[in-house]
Amino acid sequence: MNTILKIMVFILLVVGLEVYAEDKPAVKERGAASVKFRRLLLSKPRRFSGVNREDNLNDIEVREIVAATHTIYPGAIVTIDAVKNGCPCEDGESCDAQVWVVLYEPGNTQGLMLSKISDRWTVGPVQKWWLEYDRLRTEKELLWRSTSTPVGRDDKAIEDEMKALRDRFPICFSEGDAGLSSESKS
Repeated sequence: MNTILKIMVFILLVVGLEVYAEDKPAVKERGAASVKFRRLLLSKPRRFSGVNREDNLNDIEVREIVAATHTIYPGAIVTIDAVKNGCPCEDGESCDAQVWVVLYEPGNTQGLMLSKISDRWTVGPVQKWWLEYDRLRTEKELLWRSTSTPVGRDDKAIEDEMKALRDRFPICFSEGDAGLSSESKS
């Protein structure tokens, strides 16, 4: 509940900042960072609802999807959802469809968004980014929970890597993002 409240407050702050930034160039630059952060948060892969692709998967695509998921989770049982046409612009111009898969290993169930990029099903740039971010976040949480003196990386090193990763997020702005850029495929 606390997390939901924080997200709602953040969204209200971003909207207020964008309204305030209309006439102020310096604030507009900070608004660009807020738009980037908002797009980053909204990009987290999750099961989608809405219109599915007219033609669902063929046997070759199913084999590609299973192979792509096994590069991340070898040996996992794969459940494949329906295919959706289109991709967020962050997955690139050559991405034209996405599919949500659920991977099961004993004691672990994970969701994963695969993208069809250049006619091949693969883990796209956004999903790869989130996998790396989640790995760092888990490492940081384990460090915080540790009762012994940490061996190896400290909290600052992990935080620095997380900041560098946030700076490398494959962002593109849509026309509705405070007029910052128009590189979106939407």
